[in-house]
Amino acid sequence: MDTDKALRDLNYIKEIVSSARYTNLSGAAGIIAGVFASAGFVLTWLLLKDVWISSNSTFMKIAENRMGELAVIWGAVFVLSGLVQAAFTIRKAKASHISVWSKVSRQVLYAVIPGFLAGAVLTVYFIKERNYFILPSVWMLTYGVAVSASGMFSVAVVRLLGWAFVISSLLPFLLIPESSILAMAVSFGGYHIIYGIIVAKKYGG
Repeated sequence: MDTDKALRDLNYIKEIVSSARYTNLSGAAGIIAGVFASAGFVLTWLLLKDVWISSNSTFMKIAENRMGELAVIWGAVFVLSGLVQAAFTIRKAKASHISVWSKVSRQVLYAVIPGFLAGAVLTVYFIKERNYFILPSVWMLTYGVAVSASGMFSVAVVRLLGWAFVISSLLPFLLIPESSILAMAVSFGGYHIIYGIIVAKKYGG
């Protein structure tokens, strides 16, 4: 009986700690997402390597012809990464006896929605305008804003990840526009892997 009470008390303490900040993070999911993004970059490079450093008009013409393949590649990257993140988050929450749908979890969800919604709307707009160069920067910027916002309810490394994406999204505007895809590979691929390693060491999972 005392053991059951102690276990309930421990779970209660975990819930209180969890309600203060979101720590149900998965390092493995971050690493896997980084690997998916790196693979997406490799496939993108294979499709566009002949015009990677080319004039704006030539690049956009080829990109438009390959838009179907590019949409499949990066759509798969985002969907698979999201599914992996959800699966690992649920598994870790169950292992830690913490509710997946806690108050702080809802706060994190509400925090990321504006950034993701803006990213989706801007993506549709720039595709209609045939301005494909800017899409990687838009994705990095809106994703970074969403992650940074969620970091207000989580640990410092999440906020740093968000800011890293925001800064990376601005570099193509200041440097070479064609570098946006490379910047996206470094951010979605490299940053996620580094983030995943840090989270795995500090918080497990």
